[in-house]
Amino acid sequence: MEILETGIDTRDSLISVRLDSIKRIIVFASGKGGVGKSTLSAHTSYILSKNYTTGILDLDLHGPSIPLILGLNQYMVKESQDGIIPPEKNGLKIMSLEIFMRGRGSPLRGNSKYDIIKELFSITNFGQLDYLVVDMPPGTGDEFLAALEIFGNKGEMIFITAPSIVSWQVTRRAIEIARGKIKESGVIINMGKSETIHEECKKLRIKCLGNIDYYPYVIDGSIENLEKTEYLKKLNDILMNSSIIH
Repeated sequence: MEILETGIDTRDSLISVRLDSIKRIIVFASGKGGVGKSTLSAHTSYILSKNYTTGILDLDLHGPSIPLILGLNQYMVKESQDGIIPPEKNGLKIMSLEIFMRGRGSPLRGNSKYDIIKELFSITNFGQLDYLVVDMPPGTGDEFLAALEIFGNKGEMIFITAPSIVSWQVTRRAIEIARGKIKESGVIINMGKSETIHEECKKLRIKCLGNIDYYPYVIDGSIENLEKTEYLKKLNDILMNSSIIH
């Protein structure tokens, strides 16, 4: 991190350059953990990478799981004059704090989380991207607020909820906090159905993009085995119908 004597954070100009190199930024958020947000964001990036230049940024600082979900075993990063070149899996560019921590804990709090997020994004040279998928940690804490600040002008947010009122209530709070600060793509109900949440989305004036049933064969690290499954087809249909994929 370099902050000049004038108080200017030089990372801000670099972040601006990074944003200009990305056509669309899809941010996955949720109110509660355990709703499958990271799995859906990882698999969305996998689907997009088949036809578009795609990267994924894992901002779950305390529980980074994207490399595991995508089966990334080699954490080889390269340095260039324009930052760190992230490792790839089948053409998908992957950046996560896990690449540097290698399973170790990351005791972060407060402003240090904000700094880590700015640092991770500013130093990563994704190059020109059609899509950047951003996986947020659950909740509306420092990481969530930092993402709204960094990606708000260009990003669009998908909210993931389980088909329970408890999960929805917390997700609704996240929607209300984000409203007006970032484009809302809509809500995905994961691991089941809920007509109540469909109706709640209408009341909140946010689109319910669809629901995905619970599929026990969806496990981490075996994404290639999901080809031609009902689960991946359902996720692809939601992305198509919501205009995430044109």
